[in-house]
Amino acid sequence: MRRYTFALGIIIGAFLFSCNPNNSKQVNNKNVNKEKSSVDSIYVKYDPTIINSTNFQLVISDPKMELQEIRPDTNFTAYSYTGQSSFERFDIPFGTLFPIQRGDSIIISMKDDYPHLEVTNSTFNNLEINFGTELLKRKTPIFEEVVIADSATLENHFKQSNHYIDSSYKVGAVSGEFENWIKKEMEYAKLYAQQNKKIFNGNRDISSHINIDENLNLSKYRSFVYRIMANDLQEDLAIPSILNLANTLFTGKTKDYVLYRFAKESLADMDAAGANQSLKDLKGKFNDTTYYSLLADRFEPTFKDASARENILINQKGDKFTLNDILAKYKGKKVYVDFWASWCAPCRAEMPSSKKLEKSFPNVVFLYLSLDKVQKDWLEAMQFEELKESNSFLFANIETDDFLTEHEVNMIPRYMIFDKNGALINKDAPRPSDEKITGLLKE
Repeated sequence: MRRYTFALGIIIGAFLFSCNPNNSKQVNNKNVNKEKSSVDSIYVKYDPTIINSTNFQLVISDPKMELQEIRPDTNFTAYSYTGQSSFERFDIPFGTLFPIQRGDSIIISMKDDYPHLEVTNSTFNNLEINFGTELLKRKTPIFEEVVIADSATLENHFKQSNHYIDSSYKVGAVSGEFENWIKKEMEYAKLYAQQNKKIFNGNRDISSHINIDENLNLSKYRSFVYRIMANDLQEDLAIPSILNLANTLFTGKTKDYVLYRFAKESLADMDAAGANQSLKDLKGKFNDTTYYSLLADRFEPTFKDASARENILINQKGDKFTLNDILAKYKGKKVYVDFWASWCAPCRAEMPSSKKLEKSFPNVVFLYLSLDKVQKDWLEAMQFEELKESNSFLFANIETDDFLTEHEVNMIPRYMIFDKNGALINKDAPRPSDEKITGLLKE
């Protein structure tokens, strides 16, 4: 069965010396004060003891941004946060929730082998911020379905978690507002888990729990309605099927949300022609036109006429850049550009050598520009190869890109070197595994 979340993987292909991209087979929290509302970011710092751990990452989630992963970093870093969701999820791998607000400065550390958040300027107290972790410690992780093996276990976790939050409120350890929020999240976590066939308890009357638009601010409500849609769609992610089911099951803002989520997944798995037609089919189908605008911004380059040549690159969030924009950002540093694609075996084979070069030349910028035709393939390969978000981009449309045409990038892997002023000084540079490259990357 098709997975409905990005999976790490690599597309196995013929191990050729080079690849032709044109012939590829695509292998609201009410406590938020006015000062916090005036900013759109949170600030995160990981304790040095967990910097090298790959398991500990904060994940921002809201209806329109979806997921934004914050990996360990030694310095405080600002992350865009719209405020449409007041909750964060921390994968350890056990999932939990934290009440985070815009403008918060967060320090992530470990206490007794569990994640602990210290928020220096939060309106929530320490227990409220780390309540999800306390549930983990008490062996009642209601937010993590993986550890819930059957219906009896689910009911037991839910009962104990409710008892703990009620007791905490009675002694004044948490506020009534916090109690209401966490219990709503727990209720939808339970409903979400009950959609799992393994723990199906015979009661799947969901009508009274969906289409409550104000609940879109609940992380587990969004997970719940998403799973309902996924269960019914199964492997069918055709746009007509998504539209039909969304209209059948949902209304209002909830319908917009599920339609957007599944349309985005479907479009990411299409080539330019398919995305072009599907975007036309989706136009006018959202009550909140912002959702359509987000899809159009992400996939709009597929509308472009082949005669209208331009250079557009996008990052993982769908933001648009030109190569000159990116080079200007790194003015003062030499830039080594890797043209690659997920389906190109020789390109992928060079990645380990490229990583070694990055360590040997910390003052050189390494850019990875993908020629994938399907965005999802690029995203999965990017995650598998552990490429940095800041240095990894996708050509929006290789058929109409003037840079690729001008420099005849017809076969990959292909490498180029730009000097500190952004000028191209080597349009056919050696591969990372070639010893000659070291001399060219030196100051």
